[in-house]
Amino acid sequence: MAVTLGFDALQGALKMSEAIDLLERAFAHAGRRIEWRGKGIDEIGVDARNGDALVKIDPRYFRPTEVDYLCGDASKAHQRLGWRPEIGFDDLVRQMVEEDLRVADRIKIQQHE
Repeated sequence: MAVTLGFDALQGALKMSEAIDLLERAFAHAGRRIEWRGKGIDEIGVDARNGDALVKIDPRYFRPTEVDYLCGDASKAHQRLGWRPEIGFDDLVRQMVEEDLRVADRIKIQQHE
């Protein structure tokens, strides 16, 4: 639903999560456990069962003006609209992974038709 607010409202839950936490949860929802090896730019995430690399850092995607801390604050939306987040981080990650897996299955089926 689109609503004209007359102000900017950022939907967020005032909770911080690191990218590693997101990745670990996402792989767990897909039935895989990830382990981390190395440090800094050389850190990689590998499949805990077989050691296959699942996540690598690619410096081409670094943003020169990246900030160290981002945290959504939806307090203005709550104060003015009564809106509150209805889904937690883990459920959000689970829904994203489930949808990605559904899309991957559809693509796989289309490629074999």
